[in-house]
Amino acid sequence: MPSFLLRDSDRDPTTITVANDVTHTMAEGLGFNWFSTYEAATYPSPEEDDRWDRVLGHLTWLNANFIRFGQSAFELCDARGNFRPGHWSFDQLRRLNAWAEPRGVSLIADTWYIPQAFQFQPWPDAPYAWGVKGLGYLLGVEDIDGYINRFVVPYLKYVTEEMGCKAVRWYNHFNEPLGGSGQCATPPPIDDHAHYVGVLAAIRQGLDEAGLGQIGNMGPDTPTLLAHANPLPHMLEIGADPDPHIQAYCVHNYHSHFDWDAESTSNQSDPMSYSINARVGVECDYAHARGKPYLITELGMFHYGWRWGDPAGVARHDNFVLEAEFAVRAMARGADSVLRWAWLNPGTRDGWWQLVQTIDGSDAPVLNPYYGYGTLMRYVDRQPKILATEIVSPDRPQTVHAVAVENGDGSRTLLVVNDSYANCARVLIAMPTGAATGVRKLVCDPVRKHEEVGEIAAAAGGIEQVEVLSPMSLTVYTTR
Repeated sequence: MPSFLLRDSDRDPTTITVANDVTHTMAEGLGFNWFSTYEAATYPSPEEDDRWDRVLGHLTWLNANFIRFGQSAFELCDARGNFRPGHWSFDQLRRLNAWAEPRGVSLIADTWYIPQAFQFQPWPDAPYAWGVKGLGYLLGVEDIDGYINRFVVPYLKYVTEEMGCKAVRWYNHFNEPLGGSGQCATPPPIDDHAHYVGVLAAIRQGLDEAGLGQIGNMGPDTPTLLAHANPLPHMLEIGADPDPHIQAYCVHNYHSHFDWDAESTSNQSDPMSYSINARVGVECDYAHARGKPYLITELGMFHYGWRWGDPAGVARHDNFVLEAEFAVRAMARGADSVLRWAWLNPGTRDGWWQLVQTIDGSDAPVLNPYYGYGTLMRYVDRQPKILATEIVSPDRPQTVHAVAVENGDGSRTLLVVNDSYANCARVLIAMPTGAATGVRKLVCDPVRKHEEVGEIAAAAGGIEQVEVLSPMSLTVYTTR
């Protein structure tokens, strides 16, 4: 294997030391959001079996092992709010479940909104969704019994029993409620947080009574918009603890930038270390102390643009590195899943989120995010063990970040990000390999997209190797 040098090679390298100790086992893993009710042109039609095979083949290559499947409740009910099967999105769920079940992949069923028939009627000064008048109202549940018994329970019974979708193991009933979004709002004097928790309790009771106890309930599903505080402190302050009614805590993350960078001009953002330490770490510890997984059910970054700014910003290579660093650091901190937003997306709604280009019928990979996420995910399986990893860096701010996992088959993978725009990073890697005699090295950087660049021989059950990481790169070391 060729050796690449740096001019300042006498300078102390960053050291990455992986141990055999397991710090955490992820409850789920890495994967994607699949929002099924964008316009129909976003997806192959139900009769295009060859195209669906191609799309699902991409999921296989990417090694997705956890997926949140979103449907719009507005498309799944009649005018009175009664659940009604037959929407074309169920064909997608059927295909996805047939792919997921034999692989042991879990699905989240998410119906996104409350049917209008069960919402509170708008009151004077009722907030519009996201504060935008043209979006209309997405208010909280007024008729809780009707919502549970005529929509939620019939929907999940249909999905799990009539359709037989056994991969559906989780349910989330509302996307990004509370926190000033204008969603799930309640009229005065009702507290919207308390009311939301009451709906979670009713859902849990309704599922249990209907024989659907195997479906995990989750919340609060709030995003990291800077105006949206963690809702849990307020819930606890008013005596509305969601913990007895949910089996997982879930959140969305969109607002980070590299620690060395400045805030974006297109959207607000926090330094990555703040996002990981003050948000993910605190919330993760809270969930784990209660015996619940902490699921990051949406990940994306707005730093380079999306709906505001450059719509192609989310498809840039450096945006992928930003998201990969978040995933790596969140996994190391104890997150139980990281799901990237909307891998099938029209690209015209809120930026170029799609990993696969379906609108033109090609189903071709979108270069940077597709091969980036392939590099991140292909060597990390479902429910991996997180191995203790120590990083000692002479650099401030630190630009090298890593996480190591052990998969169920015993293979080990080390993911290393170098987020410097301009500088290579010299690192000393010490990693136990178990019985493996060699470690494959793969790189995703601005030039090389999921490129295998050699193998490092193992001795005495491990490797100890000085490496040079390219700028803006994700490097994978794996015994698989």
